[in-house]
Amino acid sequence: RSYGKERCRQAVEKTRTRYSLAVTDVDPRVWRIGIVTVLGTVMSVLDTTIVNIAIDPLARALHSDLSAISWVVTAYLLAIAAISPIAGWASRRVGTRTLYLLSLVLFTLGSLACGLAWDTQSLVVARIFHGAGGALLMPVGQAISMPAAGRETPADDVGTPGHPNGPARGGGTARADVRPWDCGPRP
Repeated sequence: RSYGKERCRQAVEKTRTRYSLAVTDVDPRVWRIGIVTVLGTVMSVLDTTIVNIAIDPLARALHSDLSAISWVVTAYLLAIAAISPIAGWASRRVGTRTLYLLSLVLFTLGSLACGLAWDTQSLVVARIFHGAGGALLMPVGQAISMPAAGRETPADDVGTPGHPNGPARGGGTARADVRPWDCGPRP
């Protein structure tokens, strides 16, 4: 079914106007909160997958076999699975802002510890702390974002943008040279 050029142009202009109004109507404070919480979430999610692609270079750099180095991935995921359920309790206990900042600090220090790891065991322990910090970033970030955005459009405010090629990009970087921020020492 053909709409003709004028009708298509009108439809595109109507859509463009609707979305530009929706974006400009959002309070700048909500944008700042959203950007901070989304960045924390994206980093945590990216770190769950990025090391999968870097397993081979990590095994070579740490002179470890595949079964031992696989614990680097498993430790992070187990830490997330163990810590995520306490997000609600912990946020009521210490407050969402404080918990988010503590989680971000633990996540960052865990990432630094991963970069400083000298063998497989130290990397696995560092990934446990890294995962414990990352586990709370998403649920606590959403708990902060929802009240800040209001109740008008919660579904639009909670959506977390991501890039489907993130793990492949990170893995390509890790294949070229294992870097500290990819959770492993340089060879």
